[in-house]
Amino acid sequence: MKTTILFRADGNNQIGLGHIARTLALADMLKLDFDCRFAIQQPDLALIPQIRGYCKDIIRLPQTNLWYEEAHMLCHEFLTGEEIVVLDGYHFDTNYQKILKTKGSKVVYIDDINDFHMAADLVINHAGGIRQHQYSAERYTRFCLGLDYALLRRPFLEAARDRLLPNAQRIAFVCLGGADPKNQTIRVLRKLERAGQIQQVYVVIGSAYKNRETLEKFVSTSRLDIMILENICAERMVDVMRLCPVAITSPSTIALEYLAVGGDLYLCPTAKNQRGLYAYLTQTRLAFDFKDFPIQNKTILSQARAQQKWELDGKSDARFRKVFRQLEMDLHCRIRQATMEDMETYWEWANDPVTRNQSFSSQPIPFESHKAWFTQKLFSPDTYLYVLEYKGTPVGQIRFDLEKEAVLSYSVAPEARGRGFGSFLLRKGIQRFKKDLVRPTSIVGYVKASNKASNRAFQQLGFRKAQVPGQEDTFVYSIKNNPSNA
Repeated sequence: MKTTILFRADGNNQIGLGHIARTLALADMLKLDFDCRFAIQQPDLALIPQIRGYCKDIIRLPQTNLWYEEAHMLCHEFLTGEEIVVLDGYHFDTNYQKILKTKGSKVVYIDDINDFHMAADLVINHAGGIRQHQYSAERYTRFCLGLDYALLRRPFLEAARDRLLPNAQRIAFVCLGGADPKNQTIRVLRKLERAGQIQQVYVVIGSAYKNRETLEKFVSTSRLDIMILENICAERMVDVMRLCPVAITSPSTIALEYLAVGGDLYLCPTAKNQRGLYAYLTQTRLAFDFKDFPIQNKTILSQARAQQKWELDGKSDARFRKVFRQLEMDLHCRIRQATMEDMETYWEWANDPVTRNQSFSSQPIPFESHKAWFTQKLFSPDTYLYVLEYKGTPVGQIRFDLEKEAVLSYSVAPEARGRGFGSFLLRKGIQRFKKDLVRPTSIVGYVKASNKASNRAFQQLGFRKAQVPGQEDTFVYSIKNNPSNA
């Protein structure tokens, strides 16, 4: 059974649809690996099919601004402590996050203003230029910051990986968000009309846009050839953007979507929470302020397009899947001491062909020999044996033998390989060993050069790598066992 992710966000014509757009982009990346559900207060009917495109279930919450009461209600009625909760909204503050964590669930917060202390397990902020040290957060809080973690739906990630040469025609794309409560769309169109650089415009609006009548009146008298598009799907959005070598958007998710496709982007801020992304995109010249439209220097525009390709590589989905697998492991994995009941499981894992090939003695191990070895190790005061369980099923083992230093050895069950358990087992195993041993000691591990997964796992945890003297195909990794490691 897949782990559930509950997304919690709201959107309407007052606050806009940005929170909805970001959470649905994340759901799009994770929906194949997790069961995605969405909780929202009194959703607009037009939002329902959009949400259902990414989440299998929608929880309609009653309208309220008593946020802490809502958090307690979610814990009581919808959470079991076995799920991940993703929050996007400024009322989901420190106390709201802490209430959800009392249930045992993992909490993720999507941020763009850095306005309060973070109690979440993971904080996502895809605005570039921000650093972890700028946040106030719990020691356990992890971060996904910058454009490497751009919250983009699949068609935009695919467009970023397969960029086309920009259209040379005088066509512009305009989108000031799904709501645009101040109707800045009209102001943008008037400036485009006066500038005389653009002939045709695609204007994209959302279900929360309440000024359609005014917009249509402008369109009917404008010299521009304007087409209004409403609530279009991501695939259609990519197609339209590819027609438009110029875009004017708010500095929000829609700006990143256009940068993934590529072109000359001008920004028109519509909300205070867009300041961070606006500052980064303009300071790095990935985009420009609409006040400066049109920029005539072709070199500057060409450099911006080249930089867009490097900044948005279309791989944020893979990065997010890896991060959320780690959260899932934190939620469902536990390290325990081995017992005699694990003897046969250890033997089966030890005789797996891949394990034997990566071992320094590749011969199959007879059960009687294993039985004697396992019994001796289990009861030795100088050996620490641990088993990693995922949802109650053993998926790996790690051993520490105390000599001059602690020599570790670990393996992952054949059926659990390729899912990130190796690095997790190594990290959690070392943490448990440090707790049980109490006194400091160096930890070393010996790895064949051909074992790429183990070499990578040791390096990710900060182990120091060295060649074993006289053995060109073997590396030794070492780290000091003290409170600052692992």
